[in-house]
Amino acid sequence: VGTREAANRKFDPTGQLVENGFFAKSESDALHSYESVRLQRAAIYEKISFLSQDGIRIDEDSVMLPLSENGADVSQILVYSE
Repeated sequence: VGTREAANRKFDPTGQLVENGFFAKSESDALHSYESVRLQRAAIYEKISFLSQDGIRIDEDSVMLPLSENGADVSQILVYSE
């Protein structure tokens, strides 16, 4: 997680499971996005709007890119958000 992203979140989720470090409307929304990328083995682009835990409105564009160590199975997902 980059410096600016950690500052926006007000915590650094580096090394955390998605369940513990997500920055989305809900844990289920975040997990659904990751699972979609994994199952489809394809990138997704999302416009996300939600209230942060401290009540600040977040409007974010996010792209999730599947990565594979064996060329078939998604083993990592690269996320960029702005």
